[in-house]
Amino acid sequence: MNIEEKIRKYSNMVYRVAYTILKNEDDCQDIYQETFFKFYENIKKLKSEEHEKAWLIRVTINNCNMLLRKRKYVEELDENIERTEEEKDNEILKFVNKLSEKYRLVIFLFYFEGYKISEISKILRESEGTIKSRLSRARDNLEEMIKEEYEA
Repeated sequence: MNIEEKIRKYSNMVYRVAYTILKNEDDCQDIYQETFFKFYENIKKLKSEEHEKAWLIRVTINNCNMLLRKRKYVEELDENIERTEEEKDNEILKFVNKLSEKYRLVIFLFYFEGYKISEISKILRESEGTIKSRLSRARDNLEEMIKEEYEA
């Protein structure tokens, strides 16, 4: 059986498992893609159809849980940023809150929590290069926002 046939065979199962956990169609589609991407990368390591099915279920569950953890962490981060902003009335946080989630998160972890790039990489499960790039872009975006605010 080739990879397309296997994807067709297991697609409903993967989607149902994801939907059972996430109850959100958009998130399920993301998990579906991520799961089958990993399946494609690891297909030669899987020994039998029974092993493939169990592996797909486990990977789907893991991907869903990872998404939920990231979402929960970001929600907690948003709460902390808002609370800190109210407590300290810090102008910079107003700009940080305007950044997209991926930039806001690395700025918060690096500057406010004091994590190193290698630690952020592990927390977010992204490469160090990706974290460095996001941090650099976030700084550039902040600089641009601050310039616009004070030059206007």
